[in-house]
Parts: sequence; structure tokens; C-alpha cells
Amino acid sequence: MKKNILILGMGISGKAIYNELKKSDVNIFVYDDNQENLKGYRKVFESFEKDKIELVIKSPGIKPTNEILNLARNNGIEIITDVELFYNISDKDIIAVTGTNGKTTTTSLISSILSQVYNAKAVGNIGVGVVDVVDEELDFVVIEASSFQLNDVKYFRPKISVITNITPDHLDWHGNFENYRDAKLNILKNQTEEDFAVLNYTDEILSKVSSKSKTYYFSIEDSGLKGAFVREGIIYFRDKAEEAVFDTKDLKLLGDHNLENVLAAVCVAKIVKVKHESIKKALSEFGGVEHRLEFVKEVNGVKYFNDSKGTNPASTIKAVGSFEDNLLLIAGGYQKNADYTELLEIAKDKLKALILLGETKYDIKNTADKLGIESIIVNNLEEALNVAKDTSVRGDNVLLSPACASWDMYSSYEERGKHFKELVMNLNEKI
Repeated sequence: MKKNILILGMGISGKAIYNELKKSDVNIFVYDDNQENLKGYRKVFESFEKDKIELVIKSPGIKPTNEILNLARNNGIEIITDVELFYNISDKDIIAVTGTNGKTTTTSLISSILSQVYNAKAVGNIGVGVVDVVDEELDFVVIEASSFQLNDVKYFRPKISVITNITPDHLDWHGNFENYRDAKLNILKNQTEEDFAVLNYTDEILSKVSSKSKTYYFSIEDSGLKGAFVREGIIYFRDKAEEAVFDTKDLKLLGDHNLENVLAAVCVAKIVKVKHESIKKALSEFGGVEHRLEFVKEVNGVKYFNDSKGTNPASTIKAVGSFEDNLLLIAGGYQKNADYTELLEIAKDKLKALILLGETKYDIKNTADKLGIESIIVNNLEEALNVAKDTSVRGDNVLLSPACASWDMYSSYEERGKHFKELVMNLNEKI
């Protein structure tokens, strides 16, 4: 390993990287725009020349246009993220999951199934730092990998790569859709014929991807190829032969999008030879992940759902698709230059109310106006819940699925989702 290393960004991943590197004979320099994050660290980065930096390990969320990153490139200094570091210093088998939507649920599903028979752990975007598990005794590390992490991949090579779908997102960070797509596809970059790829056959991009690895496809309809699909309510897996795996009526998860996530997880489970009994047990017990179409409470016959992880229009489209009608949708948040037309066209006939907040509330309202959809503008989540409670009647569904990131009002989608749940839990029944 190189001697002089700069950790750029001292949040959760940066601290995990620091704690791992300090076990080695290296000089660690740190930098963060937030001076509070630098307290307690002795070597704070000053310049590439003075500190003789040879390697930059950046936090995933730092944009490629960052001034220090530009200086590093100009000086020919290597830049990596935590997934690359983990791959370089760990000998564990890696299952990496990426995609615009569904990656958290799919990562959790894979980890849950594999944990029936192996030592497996979900890490990455899912809440546990990748580097935090370097010293743990694990058979498989299941990494939820973001486009930010994959953007700078050089040698990272998962044993199994899973891509749930690719639709426009984070265009403010990547600059354009092509850059975003290519970052996602970097998960396949270094795989060989000894590795495996699990891809969504119904995704226009993924159905045409060429990979060196052994490829399995998942889709609700039978693609005719190796992989997982549904026939008459039964999940099947096809490799050399076709096997019935699970009855979908025993799933707790809502929506076709979650069914696709299950199919991806089944592919991975079969690749690593998990027996049907273990797959069935894990799938029948899996109730979903927090902040992803999560049922919160029923108040006065109205059901409230937390889908705070719906941080882009494509994700919210999938959430809205899980409901037939009588839907009060709370949307809006941080501006990522997204287009809300398709979402509102799909939601139009299901909506009883569209409640908008955050930076994007007027952007979404303008699109809604063009489609003849009335909307209600509010200033915060408390107001949104009050409007929803006053507007809804028995049999309605209130869904928080913002179609936007949270950073205009909250530090994360988790914080936003927790606040929503607190507000819902405090709603009182009418006497």
C-alpha cells in the first residue's frame, strides 16, 4: 500500500477507512469541508506537495468536480472509494448490488437468504460501512453499491454482480445520464468468466449489456434465458433444468417491483447453491426494509405508508403502482433536475390528493398543472400530514414517496422517514 494517503470526507465511511488504515504503517491525512469532522485528527491535509500524497480515498458522495479531486488528477494521483479499498485488502467473497431502485431491498433479501446457511452480512449504502467488516469472519459480504462508489472503480471485482435497473438519477452529480449509466455498469467492469452477473431482463439497457461473466436474468415474465421468473404465481429458476422455488402468495412484500427484487435474490441464492427450504424460509419471513413502502399505522381507517427511500421519480412510480386508487401522495424535496411527467401521468387516475413540499414543490406543481392535476403546497411534513388527515376518509392510503432526495430539509432519507413515522404515530383516532 502507498505510504501517504489522503482520506477526503470524514463522515461514516471516512472514519471507517481511517480506523482500518491506522492498523498499517502508513501516513494518514484527512480533509473535510466541515471543520467539526476534523476535530481529534492530527494530520489535516494542507497540499499535495507538502504532504506528498500518493493516494486519495474519497467518500462516495463527493462530486467528481471537487477542487481537491481535480488537483489530484492533475498531479496523476490515484483516486479510489471504500469499495475499492475493501477489495484490495479483503479476501472475502463479494456480492455487489447496484441499480437506480430496489438495491436496498435486494441487498437485504440476499443477505437474509444467505444467512440461513452462511455467514453473510449486508454493508455499504445500507448503513454499515464496507470497510467496517474487514476483520469479521464472513463467507459473503453483500455490498449495496451506489453510482458514487462505482464511479471510480479500477480493480473492484465482485464474485456476483446484481443490477436491478438503470433509469435517470443523480444527474446533478454525474453531469448526464450517460455518465450515470456507465458508473452503474462499472460493477461488471473487471468480472471474468469465473464470475456471475444477475441482470434485469426487462430493463432496456441491461437486456443488451455484454458481460464476460456468466449471466443470469430475472423478470416477472419468462425471458426464456437462464435465471428467475414467475409462472402462474410460482417463482421458477432455470439453469440446466427448471425448478419451482416459491409461491408468490406467501410473500409479505407489496408490488411487482418488490417481486423483481425477490427474483434477483433467488438468482443469487441458487448460484451459491442455497437449498429451497432455506430460500422459502427467508422469503416467507422477510417483511421489507425500513423507509421502503413501509406500512406505518392505520388511523380512522386510513393507512399510512413510509416510502422515504423513494428519492427519484422512477422509484415513486413503483411505489404508486402498488396502489389501485384512493391515494394521497406526499412528494417533493431536494432538486436533482428530474422530470416528473411520467410519474404524474401514471399516478393521475389514482390520486385523491397531491401534497407537495420542499425545493421541488413548484416544479412538480407546474407539471401537475399541465396534466390537469390539482395539488396542495405545504411548507413541511407536519403540514403535509395535517392536510392528509383532514382530506382522507376511511379506505384511503397516504403515501410519503417524495420522488426527490431529502437534503433540502433533512440530512438523509432515513431522518425524513423517521420524522414521518413519528408524526403518523402521534395522529389520534377521531372519537
